Amino acid sequence: MGRKTKAQMLNMQARLEHLGIRIEQISKLAFNYERVDTIGTEFNQVLKDLDAQQNCNKYKWNGLPNYLPAWLIEYMLYLRGSLCGFISGGSLYILPYAQNKGINIYGMPNAVQPITFNGAMAGGNPDNFFGKELPVNNFGDANSKAKACILYDRIPVYSSNSTPIGRAVLNDELVRYQCEILGRVKNNLKNLDKKVVFWVDSEAQKNQMSNDIREAYGTDDPFIIAVRGSNWKDTKGETLQGDIANETQSLFETWQSINSIRCMCSGIANGGAFEKKERKITGELQGDQTQTEIVIDAGLQMRRLFLEQMKNIYPEYAEMLNKITVEINERTIEYEEEDTDVSTGGEDYE
Repeated sequence: MGRKTKAQMLNMQARLEHLGIRIEQISKLAFNYERVDTIGTEFNQVLKDLDAQQNCNKYKWNGLPNYLPAWLIEYMLYLRGSLCGFISGGSLYILPYAQNKGINIYGMPNAVQPITFNGAMAGGNPDNFFGKELPVNNFGDANSKAKACILYDRIPVYSSNSTPIGRAVLNDELVRYQCEILGRVKNNLKNLDKKVVFWVDSEAQKNQMSNDIREAYGTDDPFIIAVRGSNWKDTKGETLQGDIANETQSLFETWQSINSIRCMCSGIANGGAFEKKERKITGELQGDQTQTEIVIDAGLQMRRLFLEQMKNIYPEYAEMLNKITVEINERTIEYEEEDTDVSTGGEDYE
C-alpha cells in the first residue's frame, strides 16, 4: 500500500471522526451477530440421540407391511410432527406432506400433497402429484372424495397456516440446556483440580525446576534426590486456584430436573421436576404419572384415529388395514418406587 493511499485512508477516517462516526463502531454494527454459547456443545449429539431413541420407541406398531417399518414411521413423526397416509397401487404409504387447497371451517387443511422423506414427489404414480383430499371437506362435512388421512404425533395444537411442530424441535431447547449443565459440571470438576505453583527467580531456574518436577512426578520411586542449595529447599508450593465450591451435586440435580421435564413433555416416565430425596407420597407419584400418561395417551389416540380414518376411506383394503394395530410401549410408563434417604430426615410414607 503506497503512501498516497494511506494518506487518503487517514484523511477519510479523520472526516468520519469529525462527524462523530468512529470506524470501530461501524465494524461492530456491520458484524453484529447473535452470540452463540459453546459450553457443553460436546454433549449435544449424544443427548439428541438419547431424545430420539426414547421418543421413537414409545409406541409399538403391529401388522404393518414388511416394506414399512414401525421405527421409520415414528422417526418421521419425531422430526415432522405429522404425516399423511394413503394407498397407491395397492401399497400403503405414510409420508411427510405439504398442505394443499386451503383450510376448512375448522382451520384444518382440505388436502395434502405427499412428498418423500428426502423432499421429492411421492412415487411415480401421476395421482400422487396432485393434492389428496382429506376426510373432512371445506364445509366441515364428510368428504366422499377423501384419499388421504393425517397421522398426528399428538393433538395438533397449531395455527391454520402451519403444520404441527416436531417433538425433536420442541425438545431441542431442553436438550441444549442439559448440555450446558453438563458443560458446567465439567468446568467445575476442572476447577477443583488444583495445580501447584512453585516460584523461582529466573528463567533458567524455571527450566531447571520444570525438569526436576517432571522427573519427580513422572516416576513411581518412593523418593527424590535434591542437591543442597537448590530451589527445592527454599521454594514452597502454592495452589493456583482459590476456594472453589464443589457444585457437581446441585448441577446434576438440576440436570435431572430438566431431564424429567423433557420426559414429561414427551410422555415418558420420570421422577418429576422436583427431585425429592425422600420417598414421595402417593398423591405426588400419581400427579407425576398423570401428567405423563395424558401425553402418551394423546399420541396413542391420534394413531388409532388415523387407522380408523384409513379404514373408512379405503374399505377395499380392509384386509390389509385391519391387521395394523398400535399400542403404548409399556416400558415408557413404568415407574420405579423411590427409596427413602434417611439422611435427609424424610419420613417413609406409604
